[in-house]
Amino acid sequence: MADRYPLIANSSADQIQELASGDNIDLTGNNIVGVVGVNASGIITATSFVGDVTGNASGLTNTPDITVRNITGVAATFSGVVTYEDVTNVDSVGIVTAGTGVRVTDGGLVVTAGVSTFGTGVRVTDGGLVVTAGVSTFTKAADFNGALKESGNVTANTADQYPVDLLNGNVYYFSTNGTGSGTVDITYNSGNNVNTFLDTGDNVAISVIAKPNSAGYITGVKIDGVTVTSEWSSDSAVAPSSANTGAYDLYSINILKTGSSAYICLCSRTKFD
Repeated sequence: MADRYPLIANSSADQIQELASGDNIDLTGNNIVGVVGVNASGIITATSFVGDVTGNASGLTNTPDITVRNITGVAATFSGVVTYEDVTNVDSVGIVTAGTGVRVTDGGLVVTAGVSTFGTGVRVTDGGLVVTAGVSTFTKAADFNGALKESGNVTANTADQYPVDLLNGNVYYFSTNGTGSGTVDITYNSGNNVNTFLDTGDNVAISVIAKPNSAGYITGVKIDGVTVTSEWSSDSAVAPSSANTGAYDLYSINILKTGSSAYICLCSRTKFD
């Protein structure tokens, strides 16, 4: 079907004519209804639009602003800054950068893998800081203004062996009565991993509480299954050679890594009658 121009009444010529090409139709105060389609080769200007839009927005030029309620799509690429509020979830496969801070008002901040690095410190004003797995590293000073609590391990020793897994903490109470000379066997994460866990220059302080029962006493230390030289703090500077008759012994073991599988091991025993 050929294109047709609208008919208009030309009062000056007393004629019914087709609208000339390039002229405008003034529909002020009126509506156009029942139109199947509009094909425009130029610009359509409207103060508002109601209805679905299909196709794409590849024809947008300059820097227009678009305000919408919801956007649903497969992907979006933004070359500039994206600002949004009241978002339920943010799922990012890359780095999320917050220029003026991150404020978590409910639910907490949960990191399930990787390393969290805070360049200018972490301040927890209420609720505490809970780390359920992994290692927390402080490269500068750590200031604790309140009580500092450390978990202890209560376990049974067998055949005068005192296994200490650093992954579970640094304080161990062995509840079985000793029967002779014994050794503290220090490991990490259920295996011989202390050498990889500690960097050169790292220091670990361990407290071992044992029940001598007038028979048991600790004479040496193993790290990753290998006996290390133990320096003992006493009048004779040698390892204990007899048991305490009291209820408990407290062994303090300080380990400083000086190189690959190389350590300074300083030990002492305190008797409690």
